[in-house]
Amino acid sequence: MGQYATISANTSDLENGNITRWMENARTLYNPLEQARWNQSNIDSLFHAGEQRFINTYFQFFPNNNFQNFQFNLIQQPINMVTGYQRQHRKNISFIPVEGSQQQLADDLSDLETYANSLRRRLEKYSQGCEFSAIQGMCLLQPYLDWRGEDPINGSLDLAVWPYNSYFIDPFFRDQIELTDCNFIWTQKFITHEIAHQYWPDKSNLIQGMTGQNSPSSFNFYFLPENYNSVKNQFLTLSQIWYQSRRKKKMLYNRQDGLTYDFYDDEKFIDRAAFVVGDFDVIEIEVPTWNVAVVLNDQEMYNGRNPLKFDRCPFVPMFWNYDPHLSQPDLRVRSLTRPMRDVQFLMNRRIIINHDISESSINTGFIRKENMLVDENVTKRVGQGQDIVYKEGFEITDIQKIIPNAVPPSDLELANQLADLIFRVSGVNEELMGMSSDTETGIQEMLRQGAGLVTLQKYFDQWDTALKQIGVIDKDIFQYNWSYAKVARILGREPSNEFETKIFSRTGVLVEEGLNTTIQQQQNFANIIQLNEVLGGALPPKSILDRAVIHDKNAIVEEFEQAQQAQQQIAQMQMALDQARGEAEIQKLQSSSVADVAMARERDGRKDSNIGLYEERMSEVTQNRSIALKNEVDALEKLTVLFAAFGKPATIQNKQRLDAFEDENIVEENVAKAQAQQIAEENEAKLMQDKLQNSNVQQQPQNQGLLS
Repeated sequence: MGQYATISANTSDLENGNITRWMENARTLYNPLEQARWNQSNIDSLFHAGEQRFINTYFQFFPNNNFQNFQFNLIQQPINMVTGYQRQHRKNISFIPVEGSQQQLADDLSDLETYANSLRRRLEKYSQGCEFSAIQGMCLLQPYLDWRGEDPINGSLDLAVWPYNSYFIDPFFRDQIELTDCNFIWTQKFITHEIAHQYWPDKSNLIQGMTGQNSPSSFNFYFLPENYNSVKNQFLTLSQIWYQSRRKKKMLYNRQDGLTYDFYDDEKFIDRAAFVVGDFDVIEIEVPTWNVAVVLNDQEMYNGRNPLKFDRCPFVPMFWNYDPHLSQPDLRVRSLTRPMRDVQFLMNRRIIINHDISESSINTGFIRKENMLVDENVTKRVGQGQDIVYKEGFEITDIQKIIPNAVPPSDLELANQLADLIFRVSGVNEELMGMSSDTETGIQEMLRQGAGLVTLQKYFDQWDTALKQIGVIDKDIFQYNWSYAKVARILGREPSNEFETKIFSRTGVLVEEGLNTTIQQQQNFANIIQLNEVLGGALPPKSILDRAVIHDKNAIVEEFEQAQQAQQQIAQMQMALDQARGEAEIQKLQSSSVADVAMARERDGRKDSNIGLYEERMSEVTQNRSIALKNEVDALEKLTVLFAAFGKPATIQNKQRLDAFEDENIVEENVAKAQAQQIAEENEAKLMQDKLQNSNVQQQPQNQGLLS
């Protein structure tokens, strides 16, 4: 609750149905505090818009009427630089599993968030809220479901932006994220009768009799533009008063892990869900909640629980500077425009005075004596070849050209200093936004920008926090209001079964820079190109082309795919040709291998035949030796007879012949053995060489097959 909220205005009046009484008391008690915020935000908006008459009146500066409308607006540039940077680096909302929850649930919620943001351009509205906070100091964002759009049953998720003049808030709240200590938020807008009939078709008779004239002026927010136009009579004033309360809530208690779980469906089904799931007990606790009272003109149309069923505050505040500890209400909320207002006025004032100086006297003409010129109109003529003829009796010094008044150089330098000062007081400069013209290298620009952004980091962090809180509220809306069938239709697949049981595990919200803008997509494409260069061209060309931000991309992709298909066909033909060549080489090697094997076998057979031949020759040698031995025996027998017949000399001579014949047989036998042994060894060596070559030939096709 606000620090003084319960003392000043009791929300029990709202709970008891005394809405009109509460509205009157709230306006009486809180109006001076909110009036200060409204007034300062209105001045900031007029300065940003360049309303020079108001600016002159605000500073009690009343120049010549000719200069009243001169406005040299420098405030817009720093604001546009900051908001433009936010738009270029716009971030996405995604979800991450926490406390052991399932990754599929987080992915489903992230896909739903992307769908909702794309359908209603919610991130563009978020950027508009960032711009409002920079110009006005504070605005409110409200995620809600629109049942008048594409889905009248489940509703379409949208984002409402409430500028400074459309809400009336508890001025003593401290919580800048979830507004847990804020007591009330009162929003107001003007709607037509047709829209009112769409909101409450069952109260058409009551709405038909309402007009803008019977709307109580004490309940109107007088800074809304509709209050300053006669067309107000054609509109109805719609007020939504959100206030904190408490209620009894049923939850599920898990007996296994000791944790409690929310049940995101009608509580009358919670007992059945606990029985079906098992291991759950139903408990009842008291929790803070936000109710809403809806008033059309001065008629109560609804007063009860949040129609979207969740209990947290449905609003997300967006600030530039918010200091709730200050006692001055006009200083609690401050915008980026606030410190630039004085500099903007002084610069405009200096320029106007300089122009007034230069135009406050006669700037052209001549100072001369009367009737001294032959032609009195010659000084008013323009062009070349004009002569000024003066009469006799006058001197050339009697006529002088008027020199226009010059603005002092110090005044011009002061105007330039004021123009530079507006960037100093705002904390925004060209280097900070990456727009300097004297940067030589990209890394130098990045270093300057990174160092300069420190002065604005607080504000970008605040905007990121607001975006994260939007994701928290969106998650509650998804889980409480969207059916299993709608989620499945959006995702194009079966979602997590938690959308069916309505018992969800906890997920965290992550804010990260996405690919929403063209600048982000181009930067992402440039990063992919650099990454591919680092990886040596490892990324597929189709993957890179799909991420390119170029015109007529579909035609380029189609041409690339056709060229790639043609290259694949050529590559397949070349591969088939290489394969045929390889098979021919293999067959050639195999045939050569078979021939070598056959030759080896033939040589192996020759070895056997050579061994047989060797054995045959050895057998012949043995046989010859036997024959020689037999012949020798016969010769000895004949020698014996000869010795007996012819005596010793004849016998000795024949014995020598016999010995010589025997020596010849031994020599022939030794030569035959040596030749047979040599032939056998040569055949053995050739056989081993053939086997080794045959083994290498058979192994080579196998290695080629492995390499291919």
